[in-house]
Amino acid sequence: MDGETITSFRGDLANLPTRIDMRSILTPAHFEQERERICRRSWLPLIHTEDVPTKGSYFVYDLPTLKTSLLIVLGNDDKIRAFHNICRHRGNKLIREGTGCTRALSCNFHGWTFDLDGALKLVTDEQQF
Repeated sequence: MDGETITSFRGDLANLPTRIDMRSILTPAHFEQERERICRRSWLPLIHTEDVPTKGSYFVYDLPTLKTSLLIVLGNDDKIRAFHNICRHRGNKLIREGTGCTRALSCNFHGWTFDLDGALKLVTDEQQF
């Protein structure tokens, strides 16, 4: 196969009132169009509140379809927030994967630290940045 999608149809196709040409919509261009028009504009249920049970609980949720990683955190004010799982300095993931509990979110690259509400709290060697 040369990247072409092979689909097998079963049943009586002759009596179908309409037929969708699957080959025309199973393309990288059509997938990109769906990603932009549907996935990026819709609410996506990701976790249950029980997945972040205590203040500081976090859950990393990777969304390959949207080419992003989300970090869902229960803040000290009992609000659940979702952030892009990246440090604003160099784009490094704040937390690689999984779940856990923390008092703050810290980047392993330069140590920039964010509060559980997303506020930047500490810039190491701030005079250099």
